[in-house]
Amino acid sequence: MLLATAAEMREIDRIAIEEMGVPGIDLMERAGSEVARAIAEEHGPIAGKRVVVVAGSGNNGGDGFVVARRLREAGADARVALVGAREGMRGDAATARARAEGAGVPVRALGGTGSSDQGDGSVAAAVASALDGCDVAVDALLGTGASGEPRGEVAQAIGALVAFTGPVVAIDVPSGIDATSGGAPGPAVRATLTVTLGVAKTGLFLEPGRAHVGRLRGVPIGIPDAAVARVAPRASLFEAGALRLPARAPDAHKGNAGRVLVVGASPGLTGSVYLAGMAALRSGAGVATLAVPRSLQPILATKATELMTFALPETKAHVLGTPAAAALLDFAEGFDVIALGPGLSRSAEVRGFLGAVLAAWRRPLVIDADGLWMLAKGLPRLAKASARGASIVVTPHVGEAERLAGEARAAIEADRVGFARRSAEAMEGTFLLKGNPTIVGDRDGRATLNTSGNAGMATAGAGDVLTGVVAGLVAQGMEAADAARAGAYLHGRAGDLAAAALGWRSIVAGDILAHLPAAIREVDERAGHSPLDPRSSASSG
Repeated sequence: MLLATAAEMREIDRIAIEEMGVPGIDLMERAGSEVARAIAEEHGPIAGKRVVVVAGSGNNGGDGFVVARRLREAGADARVALVGAREGMRGDAATARARAEGAGVPVRALGGTGSSDQGDGSVAAAVASALDGCDVAVDALLGTGASGEPRGEVAQAIGALVAFTGPVVAIDVPSGIDATSGGAPGPAVRATLTVTLGVAKTGLFLEPGRAHVGRLRGVPIGIPDAAVARVAPRASLFEAGALRLPARAPDAHKGNAGRVLVVGASPGLTGSVYLAGMAALRSGAGVATLAVPRSLQPILATKATELMTFALPETKAHVLGTPAAAALLDFAEGFDVIALGPGLSRSAEVRGFLGAVLAAWRRPLVIDADGLWMLAKGLPRLAKASARGASIVVTPHVGEAERLAGEARAAIEADRVGFARRSAEAMEGTFLLKGNPTIVGDRDGRATLNTSGNAGMATAGAGDVLTGVVAGLVAQGMEAADAARAGAYLHGRAGDLAAAALGWRSIVAGDILAHLPAAIREVDERAGHSPLDPRSSASSG
């Protein structure tokens, strides 16, 4: 599913109307009719129900007038509370208002002073009075063209809708939510249903906006596909139903099923490489080996029954320094991918080790955790490594991303989708920005928003599991960006299964790892790959 920013949606509308000759009032009529249909299906039978449309004076309000007219034609007691003066409406919105009034829709204009920051609360009280006793409220105050904090009468009206205890249906975007970033700089409607028009908006899938959407329904409004193609929105929602995992030949053996080398660990941080290695195996890789400081190798060899281990030269602090790089690179020749960083430590000695690996490695590389921390403002260095042949995936949370890209956290949070896209282009690789939702930017400037996961996954070690899943998929032959998208989904889905089984509050990283096979099995079964099919069996050893 394509996702558009507010600016992209405005340009799509402009092309459709100004260059392709689609009358704007036709788009408004289709939009309002589809929203009315959605309301009738959600809250029907609609005849006799009282529906109050709280409308602004712009095009979103015009859509609301069409909704009221269509619901009244269907037998509902539909009316409009207009926040502002009738004469403040222009163009298609004014036409929609006139048609609604001509069809007998009662319209009550409230206030009329517009955006004044000062108010006695009269509009809030009037909207609350209009909503009293109604069955469904419709939010038609602000659309995708709105930005910044709602003020004056509109803010009062939003407050009244927030206080309303019945169902609220938002047209396109809940008022007060930024259609691009999902931000809520001021009061914002919390809808029970949002009916988004044409192309869905990115802000509907980003927090805190996503929490205000309720159920989401997308409807077509007659925008030509060619107008969307001209703008070519560069964000999309991950489609789990289309996911296909790498096939395994019937005569496969562990050596050609994917070989992952996990590099990291330091005193007190041995569990991270174990989680990453096990996740690589659980994702389908045939071999996973942990390359760790020499003094830690016996610890991990004891714990990691299914994993192999390799001891690297270490510093006096028992971490990996520059001398370990040569040994690692020599040993890594037989592996398909390196997962670098879990538990690596933030010791200054690690910086030389990391630089030497980046300068010499020419194959896929997944970097996480301390590996990212040591790459402050390191996107240009990653681009150079990419140019030398390395296919790189980085998996930062926002704190690591702030350091890696050299951008302020507030700027990142204000435009997480754009940030992931820009960062991927800058590093000429794949930028997986962890969060709710996780966003994967690829080197072509596209961004994919993940659809799985829950807040219970905010637990130590969860990111190490993700690193292992991505590396395991890369080892099996998936392209880096595809592996990052698939890995993010599988990781989140495993977390959802863990939450369903255990309760979200009690999830630990090992639970995500334990539910990973079930998440993968879901995907394989959707694709028609039965784990019991003898044609899919592989030789042992």
